[in-house]
Amino acid sequence: MASASCWKISSNFQLCRVCGDKSSGKHYGAICCDGCSCFFKRSIRRNVKYSCIAGKDECVIDKARRNWCPRCRLQKCFAVGMIVSAVQQERGPRRGIRVKNEKLKNESANHKMLIQILLTCLKQAQSNECFNSISKLQRTVILRHVWSELFVLKVSHWPIDITDAFNDLTDITSAMKALNADLMELSLLEALILSRPEFAIDDKERSRLQLSMENAVARLAFYISSRSHTAAAETTRFGKLLLALRHLTKRSFESSLNNLFSDIIDINFHL
Repeated sequence: MASASCWKISSNFQLCRVCGDKSSGKHYGAICCDGCSCFFKRSIRRNVKYSCIAGKDECVIDKARRNWCPRCRLQKCFAVGMIVSAVQQERGPRRGIRVKNEKLKNESANHKMLIQILLTCLKQAQSNECFNSISKLQRTVILRHVWSELFVLKVSHWPIDITDAFNDLTDITSAMKALNADLMELSLLEALILSRPEFAIDDKERSRLQLSMENAVARLAFYISSRSHTAAAETTRFGKLLLALRHLTKRSFESSLNNLFSDIIDINFHL
């Protein structure tokens, strides 16, 4: 078993014992990140009974795959020493912060709207033709990885400007909105997000995802070609869309969205 010193990067920086991400200190008895801390607290308070997504209770839990299997993630929390009673005895913040009632109401309304947008993303993903060609388990695994990308793509082109609801995402949403993507382009970008071979659970699904991705790329190229007046304009438009997709896949916004949707992200991915 690795010693505690193996987790230290510097005197001021340690890694989460659960997933290996940057920790924010000690929570419920163990060094962990905010994401794993919130997940543990939510699981204990709700007394959630998870099932292993692979049925083996031995899923790898790291930064990239921590949202894959909640059961194995919770077991990892216990294994590193996180304490149930610490959650049960928690009283919440002891220092009251006075906030005007109107501001609280606005924040609540914005949050509800964002949740509705997220749920819309998940429902639309299920109706995606390419996405439905893969197995139910594979669809669940992919959504656990790419839900935040789908959300940012959708919210960037939402009819109502709601950027005030998430200041941390202003840069990425502004860049996406500047594309002025139409419904067909958005649909094909969504198909590309949902066709990620790197998240395949086996070789068979990887082949399906690779074929789906190639099909979506070809359809996007054909669609842009049919609407462009010159080859240069076609190349420029195609490049801009793929570059925007690349920015989405970096998921620099995932931590903020995990905190924003901490109360629902673990219960809405079972299709």
